[in-house]
Amino acid sequence: MGNVATKNLTQWNYGPTPTACTSLQDNLSIITTQNGFSYRPDDVGDIYTTSTSLDISQRLFYNEGIITTTTDKDIFRIDLLVSGKLHLHAEPYSLGISYNGANLDVQLVLQDSKGITLNTYNIDDSLNARIDTTLGEGTYYIILDGTGNINSVNDYGSLGSYSLTGEFVKNDIQPLPNAFGDTSGMRIKRVI
Repeated sequence: MGNVATKNLTQWNYGPTPTACTSLQDNLSIITTQNGFSYRPDDVGDIYTTSTSLDISQRLFYNEGIITTTTDKDIFRIDLLVSGKLHLHAEPYSLGISYNGANLDVQLVLQDSKGITLNTYNIDDSLNARIDTTLGEGTYYIILDGTGNINSVNDYGSLGSYSLTGEFVKNDIQPLPNAFGDTSGMRIKRVI
């Protein structure tokens, strides 16, 4: 991988490298089959019945996870007894400011209890993702996935650790001031 500690989004490769290799090379397959180890066990379920419930009872909540393979998706469940505003920020593990050295570009998908996608959150030129929306009473699913952005072709090597920081504010309560910073000016790509 070379010296990538100060680069935004560093990933393993599938295919030729731009500097010499002329044959296709599947880095993840080589790493996990020829070195005496494999991928980590999945830590967060990737189907609705094995999803991880986010505890929003304390208003502020936190969770961590790892996207372990190119097909791994982490599904979180939120059960709302009242309507309110959901603020959720997903960040990849990184070595410094601006997500330097991160291996994961995060995408969030918000679905209702029937699995219908309400919105997809993916910032085109950043590795994090945010949800700021009002939700009614009911069950919702948040699917966290590794993705590509304007600096990468696809999601092949978009793997790694992440954190979820959130706040659920009931409609009759005021939000905490600057709990998640100023999100104005952020370009959020909406995919339907």
